[in-house]
Amino acid sequence: MRNFLLTFIYLFTIVLSSCDEELKEESTEDISQISSTSNTTKDESSSTDQEKENKRELTACTNSIFCKGDPDSRNSTKEKEEEKEEKEKPEQKEETKEVKIEKPEQKEETKEVKIEKPKQEEPKQEEKQEEAEKNNRGIIERTIDGDYSRWKPASGWKDSYQANGFCWCNTTYDHNLDEIDKVSYVINGKKRNIRDICEELTNHPDYVAYSNGMPPYNDIQCGNGPANTASDERGCPGRTDMGQEGCGIIGPNWDIDWLESREIFQ
Repeated sequence: MRNFLLTFIYLFTIVLSSCDEELKEESTEDISQISSTSNTTKDESSSTDQEKENKRELTACTNSIFCKGDPDSRNSTKEKEEEKEEKEKPEQKEETKEVKIEKPEQKEETKEVKIEKPKQEEPKQEEKQEEAEKNNRGIIERTIDGDYSRWKPASGWKDSYQANGFCWCNTTYDHNLDEIDKVSYVINGKKRNIRDICEELTNHPDYVAYSNGMPPYNDIQCGNGPANTASDERGCPGRTDMGQEGCGIIGPNWDIDWLESREIFQ
């Protein structure tokens, strides 16, 4: 009996020991699982806190150049957020405006075309004389009444003639005509020598030499004086080709305005 009890106690002790080890193992597994779950929860909480911290840092980095952490990761996160914001924005349609460009009006250029007139050949001396004969017969003359019965004018009396509307000299300067103390003519307020006046008139643009048919006169300025020292020029100053009737016919003057403009008479 005693041996039976000892045996029973021994077996019971073995059974208890075995059960105790199993309980320990199960308890260890439960504890490890709880510990693992706790660690996982902590990790998740830590991860969530880290993300929030990263977001705060990212927000701060957008407003400041002093940022902590990895700049590349921040830039990447910022780029992603910008892409997300752009996607969330409503699509804006591009407005196209038609712009009319007005071209400036082109003014028509007007070119001046100068048409050169053909040069007219100057008439020959013979033609000038013929023209003078046509234009000077009985032109620019006046009559002075007087008693001319004592005078018998001749062709050799002429000292001047009419042509182209002016009087020109044709004289031998007889009877002291070229002596300024005896005979003179005033130009620009000064007495002038008759020879100087007659020679200067040959430079006039309308001058033409004497030819038959041009009206001849007794004194040096077609009857307008001055007369030489001979008495016939005072008594019969006019035409010498018409007899006594021509004594009182007076022709034109020299071109006095032109003579006053000449350097020799300044």
